[in-house]
Amino acid sequence: MSKNNYNSLAPLYDTITNLVFRGQLLKAQKDLIHQLPDNGKMLFIGGGTGRTLKAIEQLKPQLSITYIDASSEMICRSKNQSTLTTTKFIRGTEKDIPVEKFDIICTFFFLDLFQLSERQDVFNKLNSHLKNDGLWLYADFNVAQNWRQKGIEFIMFQFLKLTTNITTHRIENYPQHFKTDSFELQSQRNYFGNYISNAVYKKRGN
Repeated sequence: MSKNNYNSLAPLYDTITNLVFRGQLLKAQKDLIHQLPDNGKMLFIGGGTGRTLKAIEQLKPQLSITYIDASSEMICRSKNQSTLTTTKFIRGTEKDIPVEKFDIICTFFFLDLFQLSERQDVFNKLNSHLKNDGLWLYADFNVAQNWRQKGIEFIMFQFLKLTTNITTHRIENYPQHFKTDSFELQSQRNYFGNYISNAVYKKRGN
């Protein structure tokens, strides 16, 4: 995550994603927040400009939220969106997660930042901070299935390489990381011609 710099993209991020994906990226995230518990500690990492954070705070004001993003501009915009003084903001990466366990982890369009060689380590790091019986709210892209999706993917990654120094170059099967005995799928939904999906996973207790 530290290799990527979204500062230059931050002012345009919402406009671009809305135009390209017709608001479906945001909808895939917001459709999940009704499944959040009323109370608990939540880690939200790579949350971007904070539009989903604002919706979470308004719907579930009793949650204790730790919000982490590597981009100082994204953090600034998220703070401006925030309506709760209790939300803790950290500019950093998964390496800067506080030494504690969380009831909920949110990764929305976050796993696609990493190449396979580092993604498993990132996933394991996040998982180590999730309590048994905790919820993992996930939203991201699916593997492209047709020429239109493949075209969007190619343009998207070329643009991101120019603006953010992202090192990965394609969409992969991110839900494979949850397909272990440790997680149970609670809900799942597809968007934008099945190119986007969201899901809620529950971490099984020992």
